[in-house]
Amino acid sequence: KKIGKQVLFLSTSEGNPRNGEGSFIRLKDGSILYAFTEYCGNSWEDHAVARISGCRSFDEGDTWTERFMLFEKDPAAQNIMSTNLIRMNNGDLGIIYLRKEKMPDNGYVCMPVIRRSTDEGCSWSDWQFCTRTEGYYCPFNGSALVLKSGRILMPVSFHGKRADLDNNCLIDPQIPESGPVVKILYSDDDGITWDEFPHSFSSPYPDSAGFAEPGIYEHEDGTLWIWFRTVYGFQYQSVSADGGITWTPATPSFYFTSPDSPMIVRRCGKYTVAIHNPIPWYSGSERREFWDSPKRTPLVCTVSTNDGKDFSSNCHR
Repeated sequence: KKIGKQVLFLSTSEGNPRNGEGSFIRLKDGSILYAFTEYCGNSWEDHAVARISGCRSFDEGDTWTERFMLFEKDPAAQNIMSTNLIRMNNGDLGIIYLRKEKMPDNGYVCMPVIRRSTDEGCSWSDWQFCTRTEGYYCPFNGSALVLKSGRILMPVSFHGKRADLDNNCLIDPQIPESGPVVKILYSDDDGITWDEFPHSFSSPYPDSAGFAEPGIYEHEDGTLWIWFRTVYGFQYQSVSADGGITWTPATPSFYFTSPDSPMIVRRCGKYTVAIHNPIPWYSGSERREFWDSPKRTPLVCTVSTNDGKDFSSNCHR
């Protein structure tokens, strides 16, 4: 069943070869802000020059304003990208995004940073790191989560102390042969200081793909559900019943098949909605995107009626 309609197309042009990696939030006046990565230059690669821009809707997403710049990268940064908009506990608007920088040893770090706005995005504070450990981190845009307790969670895949521009690990004996590991960063003081859970997730297979672009969801009973993009044909998942201290072993979700693409899950009123790419295409398929990734089509919406505890027998797809 085909549903929905296109309400916004952020087209590319000369000097703007790519737009994407965005997130949405409702502002205090009822409008919706979309903040996204706007590449500016001749390259659309992940490391190319980019700024954070936005647009707003005042009619529940049916129409959108022209784009406007939220902020540029700082002079020392290689680029900034991949936004996460959140509502801070004190009422401020928060944004977490990635900041890449070339280091003196010629390796690159990619660090999540946070800024906040007291005037609903008209102006922003200086950025600060969301982790005390330098390295190359890759969160998925829109994956930051504020729990009912007020704790802020930022799940990330960690590629090592340094990486090259293809995300290949250069320096870090902690990274196993199974590729990047997933960590969860958190803040208990409204984004001022950050730490990470002691538990991390790594692939059970000896390859370089690992787990990537994690997402996280809080059930009504406080149980946490985390999932990861993989090349193994499925989203892998794990559950924590103690707020993220301990987790079940990561196993494939046989309902959420996946051609190495991320998934996002949100609560929408009485429903829980998952947006994802089910297979027909998979990692070994000859059907490829022009950047040589497996096909990420079609895009589907799966709706759970029991708080996301079940998406197989009690859902609409």
